[in-house]
Amino acid sequence: MAFVPCSHCHARYRGKGTAVYVFIGSGNSSSRYRLKFCDGCAGEFLEYIDEELAQVSDDVTVAYPPVDRCSSCLLELDLEVHPVVVTAYPQGKQQNQWLGALHPSCAPPQALTAWLQNGLQA
Repeated sequence: MAFVPCSHCHARYRGKGTAVYVFIGSGNSSSRYRLKFCDGCAGEFLEYIDEELAQVSDDVTVAYPPVDRCSSCLLELDLEVHPVVVTAYPQGKQQNQWLGALHPSCAPPQALTAWLQNGLQA
């Protein structure tokens, strides 16, 4: 089994780790990210996401947007929103998914952007 670098701390770890997929919609375009975390960084990231976005389940229908406030500026949402979707596949556990929404004029939350930027440096 190969050693894989963590997308956040860049330390190499053995095993599958946690795969995380992030989708950020913005009008006619979107941004997609794929991150692989070691167990320690996965725990930190999932704790952050759990506080910032609404966790959803596959067996429950969720109204969209699932939150009433922008995930970035925290003001009430208008009719037009851009989706934020995070799907995590923790090693040996069931898939988890979180949803959020942004005003068209808002950038993704700074903390989420920092996690994504750090993952792109690997």
